[in-house]
Amino acid sequence: MTTSTFVALVAAGVVFAGVLVACRSSAEAGEAPPPEGASDGSGAPTPLAFERVASGPQSAIRTEGLRPAYDTAGLDALWAEHGKLQLPAPPAPAVELGGRAAFGVFLGNRPTGGYAVEVVRVLRRADGTLVVEAVERTPAPGSMNTQAGTAPFELVAGEGAAPGEPCELVLTPETR
Repeated sequence: MTTSTFVALVAAGVVFAGVLVACRSSAEAGEAPPPEGASDGSGAPTPLAFERVASGPQSAIRTEGLRPAYDTAGLDALWAEHGKLQLPAPPAPAVELGGRAAFGVFLGNRPTGGYAVEVVRVLRRADGTLVVEAVERTPAPGSMNTQAGTAPFELVAGEGAAPGEPCELVLTPETR
């Protein structure tokens, strides 16, 4: 093991220990956690549960953004728009919304392969805005990728959204 590898491992251990100390749960403090989607009174965003439904490198939706669907008809319409360039059209995902919402995160046109999007958190801010946080993974400089254009997407379903409520996408770039 080289000295630089050893130093990197020690530094990672120190950071990990700091995260463990900082992440003491409210249960350890003797407090009950707030119900899903409820504000904890601190003004901090409240995390909401979500599940991944579908993702991939190609969508017919060629503009970057967040597209919500609040019922099965809305999800079917979103999926039809997303898959309209594929023959045969892909079947809509089998997800029961039942009061939940689906959110499509679309990166729009990208010049090559090697791009991807991943939803990492869904939050409710104190002002009621639902925030979908996602990471845009970009290819490393000099990496070998397909030289065809792509339009990555991810579809998630989760609690806590209703028609007319404000929704926002926060997209953070990350190079692989």
